[in-house]
Amino acid sequence: MPTPESIADLVHWCQWTGAILGILGAWWVASQTPRTRYWGFACFTSSNMVLIAAFLCMSAWPLLAMQAIFLITSLRGMMTNRLACEARVVPQHP
Repeated sequence: MPTPESIADLVHWCQWTGAILGILGAWWVASQTPRTRYWGFACFTSSNMVLIAAFLCMSAWPLLAMQAIFLITSLRGMMTNRLACEARVVPQHP
């Protein structure tokens, strides 16, 4: 059975990891290339998942719901930018 201290350590780790991944994701999403924006959304997705874990441990239901919605938008951004990357890679034949 996990102790309250180990749960608090896990929550603390998840919060810092989520924050760092979110900042990195914001930097890369602001990039000019679809490939870099894709990796930005991948960081956002990872951030959302670790923050969901933290908020679940904290029973912070409104924040958990917000991160779940952000996760959906991050996945949408990943798919959109992946399609943009693939569209640029396909050679044009006359």
